[in-house]
Amino acid sequence: MDIDDKKMNNYYRLTFAVSLFHAVILERRKFGYIGFNSTYHFNDSDLETSLNSLKTILESFDYLAWDAMIYLTG
Repeated sequence: MDIDDKKMNNYYRLTFAVSLFHAVILERRKFGYIGFNSTYHFNDSDLETSLNSLKTILESFDYLAWDAMIYLTG
């Protein structure tokens, strides 16, 4: 398996994880203050920014920079 194949595999898996996180946040938003301490309107532009950041991190580093990805997505 080539390095690029590994990065693409990681990208697909992490894209799924970020998209699932986005879906959970949108679902919890329905419950207002019961779902969150304060409301935050996590929208599609936040998802796009998270995915672009993920792609940039995967292209920039030879390893998975988990701390950077978690910080930028969260």
